Amino acid sequence: MQSVASDSDYASVQSRPHGRKIQLLGFFVVGACLGACVTYGSVTLYASHASVNTDTIEESLALSPDDSDSDDYGEGKCTCIGIDGRKGFIEAVAGGKTAKYPADTGACCEKWDEGKHPACVGASPPGWCSKKWCYVDPCSCSLSTPPKASDLFPKASYHGRPLYFSYATCGAKDSYSSKAKIAKDTALVTKMCSTPPAATNIGNAACQCAGIANRSGTTVMDYGGPVKYPGAVGSYCEAWDKGTHPKCTSGSPPDWCSQQWCYVNPNACKITTKPTSSGAMKGASLQGNPLYFSYATCGGTNTYTAE
Repeated sequence: MQSVASDSDYASVQSRPHGRKIQLLGFFVVGACLGACVTYGSVTLYASHASVNTDTIEESLALSPDDSDSDDYGEGKCTCIGIDGRKGFIEAVAGGKTAKYPADTGACCEKWDEGKHPACVGASPPGWCSKKWCYVDPCSCSLSTPPKASDLFPKASYHGRPLYFSYATCGAKDSYSSKAKIAKDTALVTKMCSTPPAATNIGNAACQCAGIANRSGTTVMDYGGPVKYPGAVGSYCEAWDKGTHPKCTSGSPPDWCSQQWCYVNPNACKITTKPTSSGAMKGASLQGNPLYFSYATCGGTNTYTAE
């Protein structure tokens, strides 16, 4: 399932203009930034011992975010959601066309549409192409400017509710949304947030799954080499490793291959069984914090870590 780290295996990442310096078990490695949103400085990330040869993954290489030291996860009262630093791509619906976006689109404040949305390619693109935005939880956003429903991923969801985005939390003005869309989406938020979500596969209420569900595409995981998983891997309770993890494709796969799990925020996980740190999605984090996963929140037992 996930590469598991002990406390001593964590890597301390220091800020660098166009790269990162990782101290891992007494050694230093210098490499390129792995994602547009990865936080540097005081934040600790886990670095897997095995490196991903992204040259063999065309989509991942072509769509990896630009080198950046961005650690902007929006306003505290309306923070960005999703897992940043994912490698791979997701398929968006833009202007009636399918467009490929980075797998971590919307996980932090970035100019996600620039050069990717069909309207943002070519000469004289609209002003909103260069505006920063991110996805947010509309029911936990108390900004005076309300978020709007996603047009790029109309079937996507977060915690069982439709996906919403915000320019305001990133300090930008929304010149993309029409007045009609703003009025409609604001009314929908009020109604939607007054009732519990219908979804039942988002984990225990005291330790809900993190990540954005129902986005088509590919996420590249690291298991001593690149392995392609669904773009929404870990965003809800599912046996994600079954038939995909290298150890789960044989005739007699281990028990954990069929166990459901998802990524969670360890700071918000209040169940008895604590989540486990993950290193398989190399360079990824949740709002700048190390990535964790949990079988327990999905009603399962972690037999993977015991191996």
